[in-house]
Amino acid sequence: AIDLAGLGLGVQGVIGTWDTFDNIHYGLSVGVAIAASESITVTPHISAVFGDTTSGDNEFTAGVNLGFGF
Repeated sequence: AIDLAGLGLGVQGVIGTWDTFDNIHYGLSVGVAIAASESITVTPHISAVFGDTTSGDNEFTAGVNLGFGF
């Protein structure tokens, strides 16, 4: 067994369209949730959108999500 010590890997995907079903895009996001405390989670993530995007090209982004529990 591997002890992740408060870490969790999340993978999410999406299939969508902006206007018609002729312009379909696919998205994938991967993040590692890190428990900063019992009620705060910090999740750095990278995301990609492939296919017919608003810019016309594949798009890649990175960011950090903060989650708060009450």
